Amino acid sequence: MSRARGFRSIRSKELVCFFCLRTIKPSEAKVVVINDELIGMNFKVIACSECAAKYGESIRLKAS
Repeated sequence: MSRARGFRSIRSKELVCFFCLRTIKPSEAKVVVINDELIGMNFKVIACSECAAKYGESIRLKAS
């Protein structure tokens, strides 16, 4: 029950682009995957269509 309530509250909030921090509509939101090889995890972030085209659908952070 609490999970369903939490999901509804997320939907009602505004979406913000991870890269340019602009408020975006749900129709123009894209998901970009950031792959961090150093810690071995993938992060999914929301981006506007302009930033998604600029950075691509997948970003790889290499461990050095």
